[in-house]
Amino acid sequence: MAESVRCYWGNKLGFKHIGPLLAITTKRGFPREKSEMDASDPYGELWRVNNPCSLDLLAAEVAEVADSSVRVYGDGEAMISTVVTATGSASGRIAEAQVAGADCIIGGEFSYHAALAAVESGLTLIELGHDVSELPLVNFIEEAVQTCNVLPDCKVYIEDRPELWRNVSTGIKGM
Repeated sequence: MAESVRCYWGNKLGFKHIGPLLAITTKRGFPREKSEMDASDPYGELWRVNNPCSLDLLAAEVAEVADSSVRVYGDGEAMISTVVTATGSASGRIAEAQVAGADCIIGGEFSYHAALAAVESGLTLIELGHDVSELPLVNFIEEAVQTCNVLPDCKVYIEDRPELWRNVSTGIKGM
């Protein structure tokens, strides 16, 4: 089940799974492959896009699947054929995605300066929002609690996604 949670976004978008993103360490700014995986290794997944398309078209598809607006970094006409997916804070996946030869990362959020550096290097980014990227974990946790029967007399209730923040556009003064 944990793998299916890690693979949720790629599967939902109909991508072909290549495998987990290879963990690397950086030394003096140059990526180096790790010889062994450990608990601190990245959680990103590498995918092949079945029908390569422009960044803007892919971003529109991601927004539709996520049922949420997305933030896009990079040239909207850039062709995307290889993608990394990572939930939550995905800035740490930039070097690994570059080593893997990915065209784009679909992640929860990216720090501003890391996003700028990624775009300058030719990598594109689609930002779901930290919360949106991790929503698939809710069902996994619910199923785990119910399956493990650790709390046999307790019921699990999943609250609707709270509206903690919103985007506001210009031109709506005085409403």
